[in-house]
Formats: sequence, structure tokens, C-alpha cells
Amino acid sequence: MAFQRRALAGALLAGGVVLCSGARLGSAADSLYAVGNDLWSINATTGQATLLFDITAAQVPGWGPTDRMNALALDAARQQLIFANAENRNLYRYALGSGTFSALGSLDTAAPLSGFGGLIDFNMDSGGTFYGGKYYAALELSLPPTSQKLSFMAEVVLDVTGTAVASASIYGGTEAALTQSWGYTDGFNDFGDFTVNPSTGELWAFTYVDDLGNPNLLQGLWHGNLATPGGVNVILASNPAWSQIAYNVDEDKLYAMDGATVYAIDKTTGATLSTVPLVGYTDSSGYVADLAAVTVPEPGAYALWAALGCVGYGLWRTRSGRK
Repeated sequence: MAFQRRALAGALLAGGVVLCSGARLGSAADSLYAVGNDLWSINATTGQATLLFDITAAQVPGWGPTDRMNALALDAARQQLIFANAENRNLYRYALGSGTFSALGSLDTAAPLSGFGGLIDFNMDSGGTFYGGKYYAALELSLPPTSQKLSFMAEVVLDVTGTAVASASIYGGTEAALTQSWGYTDGFNDFGDFTVNPSTGELWAFTYVDDLGNPNLLQGLWHGNLATPGGVNVILASNPAWSQIAYNVDEDKLYAMDGATVYAIDKTTGATLSTVPLVGYTDSSGYVADLAAVTVPEPGAYALWAALGCVGYGLWRTRSGRK
């Protein structure tokens, strides 16, 4: 079924055909989305990167010259990418069908975090994923006096249209449930990225040793389940060469990346199965900040999203033509 959907998607979107607004969905063979300073799709077989959205050239209102994308996730049901501004707590969406970019709201004002007292200053310069209709993003807090890292997951609920933040809370509810389950007896951890199987909740997370080299922290790939907060997670691989990961449900594959290579990873053992050089990734950041996996919608959904994108673009052109 996944092959049939990709074949039809290829007929509709062969070679990353431009949809109405100038946006690209990328090739039907692409497996990954990536962000640095801009938004890209990546063919995990060939390593070829395709620019989807140049946020600097688009001159998006409210997006500053030093702002950066991170915490990337795919809302497959709505075919939109969600990500954070790594410099603050603002969330954004990119609609794949129409190529439109818009603000979802702030975790400070639109939906203040609940569930963990004292988490008052953090950034979102880390991972993101989407599961059960909710967006999950890493919140990274540097604790005085030594600036050791403490990372949590925020569980963000969008409104029924998927265009605004409705609520946000700390996943798991307690510090112990969030930190000790990752093997850290002193409560410190630092997520690099995480990804989930949207069908089962199966979770893979990459964690860093913190900036101070805390000996109680293990750097590596962990395996658990997002449906059971506080459950014990198991480390699959220590000190891998990569730090960004994404699970592709259509292919049932786990992928990873550093700045120059795409890795296929055994989802059970964490072992590297194959590698391919990253080609054509000219992001001005010089690195890959985060990954998300492509999920091909049912054939009818492609036509619907494309049609909605064309209608929206037509309305925009009509309005922009009125002086």
C-alpha cells in the first residue's frame, strides 16, 4: 500500500513539481524533512536534498535574521510541518500543500506550560515529534550555578483546525518520571532529537552528554514508548556518529543524520545499516538542526491538499492584485 501511494504521489509530484504557490512537496521518493536555517526534503536513498522553503528570502513577518528553525515534526493528518523558533518559545507551521507559513502561537502566552513548577526559562533548540494528534517538543533548561542541562518534553495540543496552540503541559508530569526513566540518577539530561512511530507510540531518542561532561550521563540512542510516560527506556547504541533521527512509518525505517551523511539505522539494535553522502544541502547554517519523516497521505488527500493550496493561492493573488 505504501508503494502504491508513493507511485501515485510520484505521478502527481514527479521531480518535486511546484504547486501553485511556488511551494514544493519534494519528490515522492523523499523520505525526510530537514531544517537548518531553511526547510528541506531529503531522498534517503540518494542523499539528494531539495530546498522547500527559503525563510530568509520569503521575508516572513516576525522572523528575525538570527532566528533558527528546530523541533521539527510532521502533522501527517493535516500535511503540515510544525517547528519552533529555537531562539524563543514561538511555534510555527508550514502547510505542505499550499506552501504557506504561519504562526501557531507562543508557549509563553498562547498556552502557558502547566504541570511542572519552576520551569521558567528554557529554549526549544532540540527535538520534536507528533503523536496521537499532539506535538511533542524538547524544552532545554540550563540550571545554575553550573549550567548543567535538564531537558523535558512539552505536550502541545493544537486547536481543531491545527492553526493555533490550544494548550501545553509537561509530558509525564513529574521530574522523576522525565529524567530517571532515561537512566540519569542525578536528574540531568540533554535531548539531541527524538522520533516516534505514530501508529504505536514507539519512541527513539538521542541524548547528549551535557556540556560539562557529566559522568552520570550516557550519550546515545534510547528506545521506549511515548504512550507510557515514566517507563524505563533502554539504550540501544552509545556514542553514535550522528545526532538527528527520524522514523519513516511508510518505509518502517529509522534514519539519522549528521551534517554530511544520511544513515539507515536498525530500529531494534541501533546499528548502522547503510550510509549515503548528503548532496546539495546548501543551508547557510552549515548543519542539520532537526529531522522529520515524510508520510505519504492517501491518494485522495494529495488531490485535496493540492486543490486547497491552489484555491488559497488564487485568493491571495486576487487580493494582492487589488490596490
